[in-house]
Amino acid sequence: AVEREAELWGDRCRLLIGEANLSAAFRRADLALSAGGGTMWELAAVGTPTLAAITAENQRPGVERFAAAGAVESLGDAES
Repeated sequence: AVEREAELWGDRCRLLIGEANLSAAFRRADLALSAGGGTMWELAAVGTPTLAAITAENQRPGVERFAAAGAVESLGDAES
């Protein structure tokens, strides 16, 4: 489903799977869509603007804290 959505955006969207150098890719990105786990932390560390979705209950505190600090924009629960 994600791959299909990325294709609809054409050249304006790049879906990274198996990227060798994520740090460099994150720094080049204008915007990232991420779950609220470890990747969200990595995106924040390099300053990539991020939309973060809560995909597991243990991600909620991190996403809420990062959003309160202005480090990410929360999308809330992924299931909603």
